[in-house]
Amino acid sequence: MMRNDYRRSLILLRSNASGYSGHVRLERRTLMGTMYFLVQSPDDCPTLRAALVGRSRDGAYYACALGELQRDSRGQTVLGYTFDPRDVCGRELEQYQLLAITCAGDASCAIALFGNVCGHAELNWDSVRAALRELYGAADAREPVAGLPEAGESAGPGAAEPDAAVDSGEAAAEDARSEAAAESAACDRLRAEGIDLDAPWPQAAEPLRALFLTAPALTDAPDDQCVYVEAPMPEGSGFPCVAAGVLALGGALAAVRYALPAAWTQEAPAGLEDYAWVGDQNRGWWVTEVPLETP
Repeated sequence: MMRNDYRRSLILLRSNASGYSGHVRLERRTLMGTMYFLVQSPDDCPTLRAALVGRSRDGAYYACALGELQRDSRGQTVLGYTFDPRDVCGRELEQYQLLAITCAGDASCAIALFGNVCGHAELNWDSVRAALRELYGAADAREPVAGLPEAGESAGPGAAEPDAAVDSGEAAAEDARSEAAAESAACDRLRAEGIDLDAPWPQAAEPLRALFLTAPALTDAPDDQCVYVEAPMPEGSGFPCVAAGVLALGGALAAVRYALPAAWTQEAPAGLEDYAWVGDQNRGWWVTEVPLETP
């Protein structure tokens, strides 16, 4: 079976402009990876966007859009992004050398913050900016991504942010700016259980908050203990979607669950060996739970 490798790093972002600072927590497993951006930025740029930039062996530069950062209630700018490390805009994660944050209103794509993905790399900055201009000059095409944590992984301070489909969560955050989309069955159910969707959630659940603000609650859910929403999976993953659920106990978030719909098999798919089967011998879900530690 496939070995579910695990690596974690903290990428400190270096500033190219006054008033900008931040970091990215990067976690990677064989079948999924997460990036959680936390940035301090001035108000002169209302929308920041993040991208990966890489250089091929023949010297060609390319870039991959990760999404727009959203300003939270504390004034910090954040983005949760979850991905398949084997396919990030058609390339493996190791084929990118740089994280770059730019202002969405800047046609020149001046880089406000940057960080190295896998250690130091010699890059031509004119070529980096040219790759970003080519990226953002094209039509905005957000790809669905998946976020599936290992079963039993503790989600305390500094642990993973297993964001289910962060790209879809980023799109949901954008939709949340519309008042008409701000209320849904999912957020209504959570608020009824005493969960505050306007305040930050525990770190492992925070990237899901925007998704729960706008997505409808999943009716055909794996269980009735959690409130679930549905998010897309990347093409070729073998799963049509992922159900992301949060468990509320006593007015607080206690756990996050991720469930993959599937036909029953005797053994879990490769990479999901620690997931538990919920269903019958026809169809059901492969499910894992991440406990949450409240501040």
